[in-house]
Amino acid sequence: MLYSNNMSRSTHALRDPPFSARWADLFGMAWSGLCAVHCLAMPLAFVLAPSLLIALHSHRHPDHALALVLVTMTRWEWLIASSAVVVALVASVYGLRRHRAYAPLAVTLAGAGSLAIALLVPSVTHHAIWHSVLGVAGGGCLVAAHAVNLRAHAASRRAQRGFS
Repeated sequence: MLYSNNMSRSTHALRDPPFSARWADLFGMAWSGLCAVHCLAMPLAFVLAPSLLIALHSHRHPDHALALVLVTMTRWEWLIASSAVVVALVASVYGLRRHRAYAPLAVTLAGAGSLAIALLVPSVTHHAIWHSVLGVAGGGCLVAAHAVNLRAHAASRRAQRGFS
């Protein structure tokens, strides 16, 4: 009997990643992107809208509630950043096991390191410019890590389908 290429593909082909793996990367890209936008927008809001600083210290100002909400959001940024890092690490480690590409994990670790420095080093945390720069860089690295992970999954699927 002749060798049938169709039988080989059906029995040995690598399955597509689970639906949840792709959605984890897409959700992680969105969440990390929001993290980066938050790190960029918060300082700019107080610099470009000086009335927010006045509103923060004046209880009669009409924007006092908005200023308090923005300041309260900065108290929870560690939760936003750490959850973005956890999602990126889980997706990258899953991807490493699946497609054997180390690039997504390396970019994830760079982003996690940048966010850790931005949030945990007191001299950086109290310096608004460096805090923002490192936060935006960390969030951007996490977005890039998810994008690289999605591309590695796609390349792995194409390679498996082409060689099996």
